[in-house]
Amino acid sequence: MCFVFFFKQKTAYEMLRSLVGSEMCIRDSYQGFVSYAHANQAAAWQLLTEIDVASKVAAPPGSCFPRVSGWWDDQIAIGQGQWRQQIAAAVARCDFGIFLLSNDLLLSEFVRRHEWEPIRDDPTKIVIVAGLAPVDFGRARMHGFDDEQVYRWRERPNQHHHWFTELGPRNRRRFAMGLIEGLRDALTQRRTS
Repeated sequence: MCFVFFFKQKTAYEMLRSLVGSEMCIRDSYQGFVSYAHANQAAAWQLLTEIDVASKVAAPPGSCFPRVSGWWDDQIAIGQGQWRQQIAAAVARCDFGIFLLSNDLLLSEFVRRHEWEPIRDDPTKIVIVAGLAPVDFGRARMHGFDDEQVYRWRERPNQHHHWFTELGPRNRRRFAMGLIEGLRDALTQRRTS
């Protein structure tokens, strides 16, 4: 299963009154691809809902912070082509991929072959791995997901990192906010490189 984000940023022309140094947006939009295991659909949908809310909260009027809207792969209508082709097209056109890590995701050969590998192996794409549900890094076959920093949330620097499904509602929002901020930073760094 996948969820595709379309990030819309205001252009410099739209922001003339509120430009502040590096906040000037150079690019109009970013497209993302979010991958997760179908077995984790409920938790993934909760996280995607929190990401949507967090991105709106973090995007005051006139800011360059990305706004999120999405495309759900269940929306592929009859006659639009095979779903695998639609997913391949979304992977090809994305600027970044967010992989919602869980044991079920690690077991999915489809995710590895058709989503993870094409995005990971494309140097023009940003890869973010977010900890959806607990994975034992020492025991699980990671398929290269452990080559990336796995985003998990912690309240204070000296505390244990938490997976999204381990958190209550308030901290789930904080998890999503941190993920959105990390994505924004990665896109900004890529844009200025």
